[in-house]
Amino acid sequence: MDVGPSRAASAPVAVIEDLQHREGDLEGIKELLDSGTDVNFKDIDNRTALHVAACQWYIDVVQFLLQNGAKVDPKDRWGSTPLADSIHYNNHDVIKLLERHGAQPLVAPMHVKNAREVPEYEIDPKELDFTNSKAITKVLELAGNAAKDNKRTMIIPRHVLLAVRNDEELGKLLAGVTIAHGGVIPNTNPVLLPKKYERAAKEVAKSPIKA
Repeated sequence: MDVGPSRAASAPVAVIEDLQHREGDLEGIKELLDSGTDVNFKDIDNRTALHVAACQWYIDVVQFLLQNGAKVDPKDRWGSTPLADSIHYNNHDVIKLLERHGAQPLVAPMHVKNAREVPEYEIDPKELDFTNSKAITKVLELAGNAAKDNKRTMIIPRHVLLAVRNDEELGKLLAGVTIAHGGVIPNTNPVLLPKKYERAAKEVAKSPIKA
């Protein structure tokens, strides 16, 4: 079918415009591709027809573009891909389709000025498995004991510090580790104390330290 000279001249742009303004005109897109339009044409923002289709739930158009040679992971000027766009707009059917065609999720680089800007991610406890981690189990057990000794129902960094520093094995393993907000281990040299306090100080040094 002849699309006419004026439309043929702007055919690449028309593919994207059809998606944006004509609600996924699949027949119109087929017509444009039949006329020789490049399915991977990029607009001024380096976005392709697949980018737009992925954003707007046009799964039939996404399927058609992929079948006709559309690159599955093109990046626009912001570094986004069709898969990233479909994930952003929660287009689950499009996500599955793109992944079946080999689309790979983006791993965004993290640029922060200081540690406080690092985003916090929620961790599902069910995903954690400590069955083969004796050190972590030991830290939790000793920190729990320190919490009980100090009549606390919650383990705080101070209790973790006491657990680590009062255990020879953990102390060596974590010798160069600073535990934030853990404080310090009180330690008074007996030489600095009066004679009558010398024995008491030695006994305190041997006993478990409380917060």
